[in-house]
Amino acid sequence: MRQTLVLLSVLFAAGLSFASEPAVTTVEAQVWFSPAGGARDAILESIEGAQKEILVGASKLEDEIVADALVKAKGRGVAVSVLMDKKKSRYKKSLRNRLVKGGISVYTDGEHFLYHNKVMIIDRSVVLTGSFNFKADAETSNAENLLRLRSPELARKYAEDWQKHREHATKVQR
Repeated sequence: MRQTLVLLSVLFAAGLSFASEPAVTTVEAQVWFSPAGGARDAILESIEGAQKEILVGASKLEDEIVADALVKAKGRGVAVSVLMDKKKSRYKKSLRNRLVKGGISVYTDGEHFLYHNKVMIIDRSVVLTGSFNFKADAETSNAENLLRLRSPELARKYAEDWQKHREHATKVQR
């Protein structure tokens, strides 16, 4: 079930602010739950709406439909970069090589025990995050959640964290 919420600065003042940084003023948030709650459709809609850039941080990326949407976005001129966990990117079901063959820059982070993010930052204004892994069973059988947050401020913070990990990651070669 899709619910639309508008979170005001009052919520952030109540404890959701970031340490030593000003509170985020306004966030438009939408939430989906799975199984079969429409989270994958929300991801696809967000990818299709991207105009300039998609940054993906994923411990796993095994959903062929999502991978194909990212390759399609790349084909229409959107800059797409994917950062994955090094160990999990080598799994048989990983679509790492499919993404690289599709022209997407893919990096693997092996500095941590696990790069466990599940995030997409779109056009530096939208963040998709939650427990939802980019795997088919996240939509079809797992109990998962996905948040779509519209906030340039939050997107900037997520992009900065993504870039921090990208700096010590290794680019996957064709």
